[in-house]
Amino acid sequence: AREGAPGVAAPAADNDGELPSSGGPGLYWSDLAVSTRDWGATGRRRLLRPSSGHVPSGKICGVVGPSGAGKSTLLSALAGTTAAAAGSDVRVDGAVWMTANGEGAEDGEEEG
Repeated sequence: AREGAPGVAAPAADNDGELPSSGGPGLYWSDLAVSTRDWGATGRRRLLRPSSGHVPSGKICGVVGPSGAGKSTLLSALAGTTAAAAGSDVRVDGAVWMTANGEGAEDGEEEG
């Protein structure tokens, strides 16, 4: 994790020493970023730099970082209560949870 960015504690490996592969049970996110309109020169302000991670089903994970690092923004984006930037991908047990434009997936939509 970059200095000042939230970090996600790595989950412990299963008994066989391997983590589940992508698409297995769990929460996955890749290139998850959040920006907001800013009336400054750039027009956008980045609240959360692109991040990727995985939490296997049934595991507990901690998000740590200094004040203002983006911990709450990360969790809000994962929950779908904050719109993620284009290119973000969040999946639960292999099924699409959120599309790149921050909209929730249709019920039962699966990865293609």
